[in-house]
Amino acid sequence: MTENLHRWLSDLPVMSPFSCIPIFSAGFHSWQNVIGCRLSDEGQKQGVYQYGYDGEDFISLDEKTLSWIAANVHAQETKRRWEAEPLIALSKKDCLENKCIELLQKCVKYGKDSLLRKEPPVAKVTHKIQYKGLETLICRVYSFYPKEVNVTWRKDGKVCEKGTFGTDVLPNSDGTYHTWLSIKVDIEKRDYYRCYVEHAGLPKPLIVAWEEPGERTGVGVPVECGQTCPLSGHTK
Repeated sequence: MTENLHRWLSDLPVMSPFSCIPIFSAGFHSWQNVIGCRLSDEGQKQGVYQYGYDGEDFISLDEKTLSWIAANVHAQETKRRWEAEPLIALSKKDCLENKCIELLQKCVKYGKDSLLRKEPPVAKVTHKIQYKGLETLICRVYSFYPKEVNVTWRKDGKVCEKGTFGTDVLPNSDGTYHTWLSIKVDIEKRDYYRCYVEHAGLPKPLIVAWEEPGERTGVGVPVECGQTCPLSGHTK
């Protein structure tokens, strides 16, 4: 699979920056190329063929009209030159609708088991005391796949948006994802709040609330071999 990917990338028609874009100043410059495609369940194809210059958008292909969209005034000359040669746009469209789609289908085929797996999330609520009788409840959700997840705070079953703050869904090193959502609440009313987690790996929403941790005490007692045997208990 890796060899096929490298072979496909080496065949892509990438234009030389020195022959197709103006050099605005002396020194080193970067020329980036973004290529991507999408195939819907209905068979509709959609792609992106875009170039960047020195870290900024430069020019991109409009597949429908086979024209080039200049992102800034510097790209106007490149747009004029490329549109004077229609074969450039046609070759890029062929790349997106054939080579790219072919590689995409192979990736889906070989990675189907991994891509379609469902790993349910684990959720835990922690808290942070603020001031004037307020505290922040934090719902941490992690170790789930696929990426799509819906996390909400609810009071008496009603979704709360005011006072909430969260982060985007972020990847873990093992291929799963994590996220969190916090809410500021009155300490005396914290028991009314629940964190709801909805995910494809769950048969029904996961509902988590803040719980006061029990105080654990460990007592060591000697045994004949000279080791200690820990005894644990819970007190509230």
